[in-house]
Amino acid sequence: MTVIRRLIFPLSPTLLGTGGVLVLVAAMGSSREAADGLAVVWVTVSTSVREGLFVAGPVAGLTAMMIASRFNTARSIILPVSAVRAGAVSVRRHLTVLGIVAGVALTLGQIPGFVAAVQRATDGGPDLLVVASAYPVLAAYIAIGYLVGTTLPGWRAGVVGAILLGSMSLFGGMTGSRWWSVAPVWTYGLTRAGFHDSLPLTLFRLFFFSLVALAAGVTSAKMVTLRSMPARRRIGLTARNLAPILLIALVAGARPPAIQYRDSAPETECDSVSQTTVCVHAAHADLLPTLLAISGQAIETAGPELTQDLVEISDESILPLSDLQRASVVLNLSNDSEFSDFAAVQIARWLARVDVCEPDAAGTISDAQQINEGIQLWIYRQIGVNASDTGYFADEGITVVVADRLARMTQADTEQWLSRNLDGIKTCTATPADVP
Repeated sequence: MTVIRRLIFPLSPTLLGTGGVLVLVAAMGSSREAADGLAVVWVTVSTSVREGLFVAGPVAGLTAMMIASRFNTARSIILPVSAVRAGAVSVRRHLTVLGIVAGVALTLGQIPGFVAAVQRATDGGPDLLVVASAYPVLAAYIAIGYLVGTTLPGWRAGVVGAILLGSMSLFGGMTGSRWWSVAPVWTYGLTRAGFHDSLPLTLFRLFFFSLVALAAGVTSAKMVTLRSMPARRRIGLTARNLAPILLIALVAGARPPAIQYRDSAPETECDSVSQTTVCVHAAHADLLPTLLAISGQAIETAGPELTQDLVEISDESILPLSDLQRASVVLNLSNDSEFSDFAAVQIARWLARVDVCEPDAAGTISDAQQINEGIQLWIYRQIGVNASDTGYFADEGITVVVADRLARMTQADTEQWLSRNLDGIKTCTATPADVP
């Protein structure tokens, strides 16, 4: 018998290994999401540990449930009902081994994200408390799955365990941010640059999920010593033991702490194009050259008439909520492959003054708005993005007519037309008669 088999005996190496590999794969998927962005951000990588538990947590819990169902039944040969004192020791050993295997797998799964952050991140460092708070959550998944397998017989444990553990992962998305303090995962996405999880919330989550794991583990130990008790009575005892946890969760939901804070003084990287300043959060510094190129192409295309009021193009991550109007264009720099498209669309939208237009009460888009959207489409195409591959623009009507005709005009004719119709564009009052 090898050293590893001796340490985990009587647990099945195959079952433990399969569960560990599945946890590793699930965690690695979340880590790769944080690592594969155009810019790697430390706060995003840190929260990917928690969000990786969306799948990894239920997998670890179901593994624990299957082990408990196999060894903790009243018919168990390895742990007979008469072995009362050995029950608690066996539960502690099972949960320790399960926790170590799942914890190591979760840690190894985060390697891609942390390696990418070390190599490419340009601001800050890992939020170690947020990272650490994921491990009590993992322990809670394991302990609850183990408790279900200990309390319920046979197939009932599998059904209830799958539903309960899956619901734990979906809870944050179904109930909203009010309950995120007690939701294992949040399912809203990864924290962006310029934000951080609040310290009181992180500390509470460390405490709460450690308590959940401890309570479920202690209750499992009691259940093992009471295996001769009817299932209904064991379920009732389980409910009474976990009632204080539910009470704490209800209080936390009634008085939820702040979830996240914006950075009060974020570091920025700025440059200029023509007379326009372009600024991004320091964590997005890798995106600045691309944003400068897009901005420069848009400004050159639109000409001096449309760009004279374009003061600043800014990353939303560096602006406090009270100061979002400081910049002419505010971009939420999504950390994915659509960044260039999104930035081009939003800059072109501002230059064409599309947001000045408002549909009527019936939601009908006016001719004037279609003209402005045609100017936006023209600028967008000139930037070099393939508009036919996106759903941002209509494929017929005045919008396309304006864009096509502007594209065929000389630069001098375009500037003359824009100058002649500048008031109509800025006030969204142009008419079909103004179409070039």
